[in-house]
Amino acid sequence: MKKLAIIGCAGIPSNYGGFETLAENLVDQLSGKYEITVFCSSKNYKRKDRLKHYKNARLKYIQLSANGVQSILYDYISILPFVRLFTRKKIIVNIDGLGWHHNKWNGFARVFLRFSERMAVKYSHADVADNKAIKRYTKLYYNASSKVIEYGGNHAKKCVRSRELMTTYPIIQQAYCFKMARIEPENNIEMILRTFSKTEHRLVLVGNWANSEYGKSLKLKFSCYTNLLLLDPIYDENDLGSIRSNASIYIHGHEAGGTTPSLVEAMFLGLPIFAFDIAFNRETTGNKACYFSSEKQLSELLKVVTARGLAKNGAEMLKIANRRYRWSIIAKKYDELFQTVASGIKKQQPKVKFSDESRIKIKTLGFYQLIDQQCYFDLIQEPYD
Repeated sequence: MKKLAIIGCAGIPSNYGGFETLAENLVDQLSGKYEITVFCSSKNYKRKDRLKHYKNARLKYIQLSANGVQSILYDYISILPFVRLFTRKKIIVNIDGLGWHHNKWNGFARVFLRFSERMAVKYSHADVADNKAIKRYTKLYYNASSKVIEYGGNHAKKCVRSRELMTTYPIIQQAYCFKMARIEPENNIEMILRTFSKTEHRLVLVGNWANSEYGKSLKLKFSCYTNLLLLDPIYDENDLGSIRSNASIYIHGHEAGGTTPSLVEAMFLGLPIFAFDIAFNRETTGNKACYFSSEKQLSELLKVVTARGLAKNGAEMLKIANRRYRWSIIAKKYDELFQTVASGIKKQQPKVKFSDESRIKIKTLGFYQLIDQQCYFDLIQEPYD
């Protein structure tokens, strides 16, 4: 049985985010074919909760945090080319949403993460992009041939609202919109709150308000609006599932991060999606959602919304999710990639040819232009498959 190690996530059982959910589902789907070891951050688990084995996978712990500033060193141990200097093991890297582009990083951290990304793409035996827009970026910026494998979402289930929950949160007794996100500027939290504060539409927004001055100030500013319910993280899966799955509209404001797991999960719940208009989100939703890029546009979408339009939107999202985002599909793609890399087949060399003019443009274009589909095809002389 071939051996497989998963390094760089917070660990399993999943209690943090999308990549951890991916790791756990790969264990679920592939532990019968591989001897799997998952490296976990000891910072995320109390000593009594640090299991040695979980779902047929062996767990090992690293004394560093997989998130925040320590994540730089945590990832550094795992993926940089130095690993290849001392081992014959095959290395596959999931770029995981272009971390350097997040606004929370600046200065040295951003430069280092960008350098790590370059090294990961260059020295790994294969690299995975979770969104076609990221594949376009790595093709243009590194002339790489990234493999697109997204996230699954069929673990998200519809839940019935209990009387107790509706008593606790009266706002959910009527139609409401829902958003769940880290409270960071790149998720357009303030723009969304301003928009809803000027309408009669109700919004429930779950996030880590207390983790930053930005979050604290927003919660203080907008808590006075009776149509807004700003909740701290909900750790009861049934309560969170009930509130999310019974929403009338899912508002997705993320403008960074590739394919966002929370968006995929909302699609699997059949929720109508209003998403920030960026290449990542259009790729994820197959250009079938409703899109906004400003307070005015979001306000207009809320004004013209109809029951028939929402039903069509939600049905399209569920159809796309069933076709693309089932964990069995995702695991199969990873399994095929593992088999290919293990067999010794080298990365396919890029077939794309860039003109001298295109090379100059690539160096001068901004990030959002590099991930735009039309810009991509304008720059490339021969399209990729």
